Amino acid sequence: MEHESSLKKWAEKSLGVPFKSSRACIEGGNWCDLTLKSSEMLARSEDRKSMMFSIDYRQFAQSIIQGKNELAFEFKAPSRVKPTAETLVEMRVHIPDDTEPPENPDEPPEAPYELFNRILTKKAKLGRSAGEIIASFKDVTLKVPRGKYDLDFFEDVFRLHGKTYNYKIKFTQIKRLFLFTLPTNAIAFLVALQPPIRQGQTTYSYLIMNFPDQEIVEARINATEEDMKSKYISKNGQQLLKAEMEGKTY
Repeated sequence: MEHESSLKKWAEKSLGVPFKSSRACIEGGNWCDLTLKSSEMLARSEDRKSMMFSIDYRQFAQSIIQGKNELAFEFKAPSRVKPTAETLVEMRVHIPDDTEPPENPDEPPEAPYELFNRILTKKAKLGRSAGEIIASFKDVTLKVPRGKYDLDFFEDVFRLHGKTYNYKIKFTQIKRLFLFTLPTNAIAFLVALQPPIRQGQTTYSYLIMNFPDQEIVEARINATEEDMKSKYISKNGQQLLKAEMEGKTY
């Protein structure tokens, strides 16, 4: 109490902010009460009397629905950390369903884990609005990581959206691009990434996409004429994008 009194006086005098003490939970446990505050996710003990931990929204890389009632939180890699250092990269939580049955079984309400994921995605600014998408490609086949994904391109990142996993990848992570013709006459498009993306304990330094060799698609570019002439140009100043584009998918 003596130290608390000294800290309270220092905070109020030097920082000009009120001092509030909180009880820390040191017993450990498998269950907690999660609260999404304005700038952080706060975990308290089940009786809400003790604080277990808090995570700033800026530390989140993405929130993924892993299955019914289960969410996976992936965190950004700390800067200036040794490759051999141990860091928290993922957390998985189980959010149980409401105990009360829905009023209308034919139109069940949004499940608690889905609602939590939607609110966290909004508060932590993990998603992008549809209006910001420059171009989209649907049902692209990926061999690594395996599955079908929708590709959404934004100004500084692109997003892979699958049934189970979502990835947001900065263009600055792309180090090299390769095209390979497969024996089946399909095209393999390899994207080398650094740092790699993560799925649980597995990391992927490469994306491998498969495209039919002769498939032709049309794409509408959601960008102004001014942006296409100033932002999306090659090193020698040549314009790379047009409002309407057509060509082989890859």
